[in-house]
Amino acid sequence: MSLETIARLAGVSRSTVSRVVNDDPRVRPAVRERVRAVISDQDYHPNAAARSLASRKTRIIGLLIPGAVSFVFSDPYFPTLIQGITDACNAADLHVMLMMDPSDDPATIDRLYRRVIRGRHIDGLVIGTSMIDDPLVARMRDDRFPTVVIGRRPDEPMLSSVDIDNREAARLTVEHLIDHGHRRIGLIGGPRVVIAAQNRFDGYHDALAAAGIVADPDLVLDSDFTQSGGSAAMRHLLGAPGGPPSAVFVASDTMAAGAFTTLAEAGARVPDDIALVGFDGLERHLQTHPTLSTLAQPITGLARAAVEMLRRRIDAPEAPPVHHLLPTFLWRRGSCGCSGPAPPGSVWHPTGTVIAADVQGDPRSHAEKGGEPVHDHPALVAPV
Repeated sequence: MSLETIARLAGVSRSTVSRVVNDDPRVRPAVRERVRAVISDQDYHPNAAARSLASRKTRIIGLLIPGAVSFVFSDPYFPTLIQGITDACNAADLHVMLMMDPSDDPATIDRLYRRVIRGRHIDGLVIGTSMIDDPLVARMRDDRFPTVVIGRRPDEPMLSSVDIDNREAARLTVEHLIDHGHRRIGLIGGPRVVIAAQNRFDGYHDALAAAGIVADPDLVLDSDFTQSGGSAAMRHLLGAPGGPPSAVFVASDTMAAGAFTTLAEAGARVPDDIALVGFDGLERHLQTHPTLSTLAQPITGLARAAVEMLRRRIDAPEAPPVHHLLPTFLWRRGSCGCSGPAPPGSVWHPTGTVIAADVQGDPRSHAEKGGEPVHDHPALVAPV
């Protein structure tokens, strides 16, 4: 089956069929529908290489997981994000190329940049997490290559981004522990080369400072977003010089699962001896640790928003960059000390964070309902 055959059956020229195949707007709607009907009836599939040459688009987007994120296969966050991006691409008739740079070697990064990006093997790029001093980010900006970063980059306002307010979400989470009467609160954080981890670290300190609590450096640990890392960090906190904390904010649910294991091995009761709150709202950990209080973020919502934003940037590369903040949901369950249902109704925080109103149900449903960009909410959308 060829373009010529489709053209003959549809009663149009070969060039018209080519325009329809490549989504060229210069075709009358009635003609477009007639050609598409013939294409469907004949089960015609355009040659991908020829289509790419004609449209100058590959219909492939890249998803880059930076090399410093070595925990990608052990942390459920990234499989969830990758699945969300894949699903969004399938819905948009796009393909996704997963790229994982296993090193911080400048030569490796340069090779990736020249072969894949400058070689135009992809139409645009989603950077799966925001890293401090990521050398590829500046090159994307200078090259004006369609790019969306999952994670805010205040130092790169010309690159579109989608994120949650990690700092404010962390502040609210720690504030919740303070409201339970805790003053000696520990932090198991992530690697601060990851901007989200740094923001959660800052939010922890913001909450303590607002309550007049002096942070104890012996209670603040940087870990690696892994379950084993969370377990080791909790062992360290149990042996802290001034005694263990009465509560711990853990910057990921995966690390919180490890912390739970250590506390169980030590015979410590949660929350009676040590209260615990995680971050992410990951399904796996909500199933294995049903009492885990957590700050749930809309991971698949971030994925969908990133793909849609990138698709628009590919279609309109000269449009100004856009920055979306998606809402989060503080899920108050047993590990933080809450018991029984909270007062009815949900409260939207100005940054888009939702305070849970009921300890029953699925926190991900609330977070995901807010997962789409909200264009009429000034706190959630901040175009530059």
